[in-house]
Amino acid sequence: MKKYILYAVAGLLLFSCDSFLEEVPKTTISNENFLETEDDVNSAIYPVYRTLLLQGTYGRYWPIIDVGTDDVGTNSTANGQLGFANHALDGGQVFFDKSLVWDTWWTGINAANYVIDGLKTMDVDSVFMKSAEAEMRCMRAFYTFQLVRSWGDVPIMDYFVNSATYEKAKTEPRQPIDSVYKKLIIPDLVHASEHAPSVQAMTGRATKWLARTILAEVYATRAGQWRDSRTGEFKMASETERMRYWQNARDAAWSVISPTAGCPNSLVTEKTTTYPNPYAQNWERNFTKESLLEVGAIGKAGLGSWLTRECWIGINGGNFWGGTNARPFGGTATVNNMRFTGAANVGSFIPRPDLFQKMEPGDLRRWGLLTRYDEGTTIYLCQPAFRKYVDFRVATAKPGTSFQYAARNFVIYRYADALLLFAEADNELNGPTAEGIDAINKIRLRAGLAVLEASKTADKSAFRLAIRNERRFELHGECKRRFDLIRWGEFINATQNYSTAWLPADNPKPGGGSYMSGTSFIVGAPRAEANEKVHLFPIPLKEMNLHADWYDNKGYNKDFVE
Repeated sequence: MKKYILYAVAGLLLFSCDSFLEEVPKTTISNENFLETEDDVNSAIYPVYRTLLLQGTYGRYWPIIDVGTDDVGTNSTANGQLGFANHALDGGQVFFDKSLVWDTWWTGINAANYVIDGLKTMDVDSVFMKSAEAEMRCMRAFYTFQLVRSWGDVPIMDYFVNSATYEKAKTEPRQPIDSVYKKLIIPDLVHASEHAPSVQAMTGRATKWLARTILAEVYATRAGQWRDSRTGEFKMASETERMRYWQNARDAAWSVISPTAGCPNSLVTEKTTTYPNPYAQNWERNFTKESLLEVGAIGKAGLGSWLTRECWIGINGGNFWGGTNARPFGGTATVNNMRFTGAANVGSFIPRPDLFQKMEPGDLRRWGLLTRYDEGTTIYLCQPAFRKYVDFRVATAKPGTSFQYAARNFVIYRYADALLLFAEADNELNGPTAEGIDAINKIRLRAGLAVLEASKTADKSAFRLAIRNERRFELHGECKRRFDLIRWGEFINATQNYSTAWLPADNPKPGGGSYMSGTSFIVGAPRAEANEKVHLFPIPLKEMNLHADWYDNKGYNKDFVE
């Protein structure tokens, strides 16, 4: 009977996502202890990770957060995508109801709280139980971190919501950003950094190395700029606090990458005949040694990703390759013959040409901006797309595949994150150091580039710019750009002046000339300048209607009034 209830809870946690409260299981579940064995705990942990592949997170819609930046545009005419592209968000938009980008993070938090609360009532006091609690606190902190960066003030939910606690949950107020970090996110991650397992028996589950990397990013975020939910003011910690945050960020990242740290993860640098691009292996193979948090997609109903469909535009690449009847490479096949027959012209998330054009020639990370795919002697061509999202079995219409069930994993955190965060924090504290420069050069060398020129490490300002560029190029398409620009205070500036046109030089022929037939082409919504309001998303209107005492983020539906 208890096992039956356990799996019922898991199902409710996963699929009942109507609002902050509506997604909570409204059942007659009491506070009876349902977790009695390690098997019970492992079964209850599954929904926490399953959250990462739902449509409101990395299974479909979460990459929309970077639409409207200098990295990501959209060709979709849907209300939500255009709202992000034009920086014209509103909580009443259908997108926020349809996408569940707010609701699903709460689902994950409640799933983690179910395990955490259940562990407190178990009789067994073991290393397994302590590490399971730390693992769940890591994931709860990560989900809350996503919410607070996106929506600012949010309730602090540190207990499982069921029939016994539902009335209490209804009265939870939005808590100030500072409180959310200090009372939940940072304590959870500090705990997980010490008590989560070093290695997991099951691939893909959180370790102390993941917790330390997220913690480094949290501290780097706290050292940066944010917008106050109530007043709309841009705020930053005092200089003393900022230096403390940078020191904590440096320490957390160093505890991952230090030669004596004992971290089993490292950069993928090996080249093989099958995988000649070491950077690309993070997506061509699943769960590499670099992976710290990765969503495992499976090509079947409810377990796959929609991103192959969502990221595609120009399935035959006519604009980029000189027209649908052009015959590139001196062959007889036309561009139209080389189209990706299994893709769809949705184009919700497409790369901006500015991203490609700012990368150095020869940068192996340009691989991530797909225009061509070779399968044996068959060549497929398209307009630029985020290769990291693409399951080529779906894109090439292999039998038994579907765009709804693409089996392409999403890598959320990698060892490269820790290197980049260490270099950034170290530079803010000390200026360029041998350790910080080495961290960046490891990433550049893996990308097939030379070490940084002396002029780019001459002082703190020069090295800061170099680090920020490396973050952009290394982590493109990984849902990091918007948050980085906001904490750097560069979100508005970065949306004012960037290239929106693909140029002949972006697609040169060997020996001279270009495959493009025109002087340039623009695809996707035009550039729009961000405004102060959209540094935070609006609270979905349905949520505001449930909470009469909630204020919306400044500039949206219901402003805070003193």
